[in-house]
Amino acid sequence: MIRSVNITKDAYYQMLRYVLKYANPDKAYRQWREVIGWLIGKVNGDSITVLQAIPMTSGSSIFVQIADYTILPKIAEEAEKHGAIIVGWFHSHPSFGFFLSGIDIRTQRYQQSLFENAIALVCDPTKVSETEPGIHGYQVNMEQTLGNDYRELTVHVSIDEPYPKVLKTLLLEAGITRSFAEVIAYEELAGLFALEGIAPPISPSLKGASLLPAEREAVPEIIASYIIRDSLEYNKEGYLQVKISNVGEG
Repeated sequence: MIRSVNITKDAYYQMLRYVLKYANPDKAYRQWREVIGWLIGKVNGDSITVLQAIPMTSGSSIFVQIADYTILPKIAEEAEKHGAIIVGWFHSHPSFGFFLSGIDIRTQRYQQSLFENAIALVCDPTKVSETEPGIHGYQVNMEQTLGNDYRELTVHVSIDEPYPKVLKTLLLEAGITRSFAEVIAYEELAGLFALEGIAPPISPSLKGASLLPAEREAVPEIIASYIIRDSLEYNKEGYLQVKISNVGEG
C-alpha cells in the first residue's frame, strides 16, 4: 500500500508548466482548461518517487479524462531503459482544489486494477502557498465496503525554494505578470462547482453563473502524433519529447 509520494524538482516543474499553459492569469477565467498526463517514477516500499511528468491532453474547464492509452507501451519501454515505470497519472483542478471526482475515481480504480501501486496527483496552482505545493496525491480504496472511495497520500516536493517563488518564476518564464487573484471570478466559480456537484467556498454573496454552451459540451479529444526521439530527453520547454497537436484549442 502506497503511503507517500516524493516529487522531484523536474517533475514538479513539468506538471506546473503544463497546468499553467491552459490555466493562467493571462487567460480569461472561463477559458481555463483542465489537463492530464502520465507519471514516470520508481516504487520504494510504500513510497513512490515521481521522476518525470508527461503531458497528454486538455479538456474543458471542469472535465478531462484519459481517452487514449495507445502511447503507454512506448512510454513504458522508454522508462524501463532508465529503471523506471509508469507510476500513475496527474490532472489539474484549476481553482477547484484537491479531490477526486466520480470520473477520477473510476479512472484511478482502473489504473490500480492494472497496477496496484498506481497513484493519482491533482494539481491546482491557485492554491500554492508557503506550505502548500499545489499538488495532492491519492489512491482509491478497491474494496467498496470501506466507506471512503479514496484516501490521500503524503506528498513531498524536493525543491529548496518556497512554492510561491517557484510559481512566480514559472509565470514570469511564460511572460505572465498578473496573479491568480486578479482573474478568478468567484461568482462564476460557484457555478462551476455546482456543475461538478461539490460545495463551493462558503460565502453568502456567491451566486451561480451559467457556463457558455461550448463549455458545457466540451469533452477531451486527442488528435495527436506521438514522437519520442530519444530516451527520456527534454525539449526546450522541459517536457518529455511527446508531441501533441490539435488539443486544448478553442
